[in-house]
Amino acid sequence: MLTKRQEIILHFIVDDFLNVSVPISSKRLLEKYPLDVSSATIRNEMAELENLGYLSKAHTSSGRIPSRKGLRKYIEDFQRDIESMPAKIDLKFDFNESNLNRLGQGIAHTLSNKTQHLTYVTLTDEKEVVKGVYLTSISDALVLLVIVLDSEAVKQVTIRKSRDIKQHDLDVLTRDLNVLLIDASIKEAINIVKTHLVKNNPLLQQFLLKLSEKIENLGDEKTVSFYSGLGFLLRDFETDVETLTQLYDDIEHAKLPQLRSHSREVEVRFGEEIDENYELLSIVSTNVTYNDVTANLMVIGPEIMGYQKIITLLHAFNQKES
Repeated sequence: MLTKRQEIILHFIVDDFLNVSVPISSKRLLEKYPLDVSSATIRNEMAELENLGYLSKAHTSSGRIPSRKGLRKYIEDFQRDIESMPAKIDLKFDFNESNLNRLGQGIAHTLSNKTQHLTYVTLTDEKEVVKGVYLTSISDALVLLVIVLDSEAVKQVTIRKSRDIKQHDLDVLTRDLNVLLIDASIKEAINIVKTHLVKNNPLLQQFLLKLSEKIENLGDEKTVSFYSGLGFLLRDFETDVETLTQLYDDIEHAKLPQLRSHSREVEVRFGEEIDENYELLSIVSTNVTYNDVTANLMVIGPEIMGYQKIITLLHAFNQKES
């Protein structure tokens, strides 16, 4: 358990180090911050913080740098304080925007410019609803499923069927599904079809199971990802080619770990907490929902970056959540 003075000194050291990226000495602390104690007292407290694992001694100077434990303490204290504060940043995004591509690119670009780091944004639209379902036999073994959504998007997939299922059976099923699914979301449609499945004759049960799987796959297509700030990524990891290559490859092939949670809080994860290949980076993330659009926001950079600014920005997104 740290004393109040130790917490203040640790906070000042981490805050200053994140800005200047050089070891912080007791002399610098006394010159920059209103600490009404002697230089010897500051040195003693810094030595104790080092013993407790919150600071590390720089080999080339008398200054200290924050350890991972010190960074975590600093971040957790700031997050606790900011949770009770109103958002100070006005983010003007129209989450009624029907074009997810335009919305996602706008958020990614804005976050990247404001944080000066790579950002990765994943959007999932939950508000599209079904406006029409059509089943047409295109061969003895294949059926074309057409689903029309309220956004005027048309989804088409093929489903294998038994040769015993005729067009008349598909016509009856089409009529039933239109009664059941009109104005249902894709997620609701999946559950409705599965419920309808058990009420149908054995001939159509296997077909309806396949149909529900196809609709579920269509639901996955509503999730789209965007990134911005590759130039910042090159700057942040210019001397760490291995991390840079791994991260770039994962982004290009949509394999970047999605740090999602059901919490509204902003989360910070370091290195191996994310992936064993990401030892030297950190990701600040949050998950929010606006008007049926779920957004996963991630700011990606080195361990040493401006956490207060980034957490404050993502906190502002949370404050706008509806």
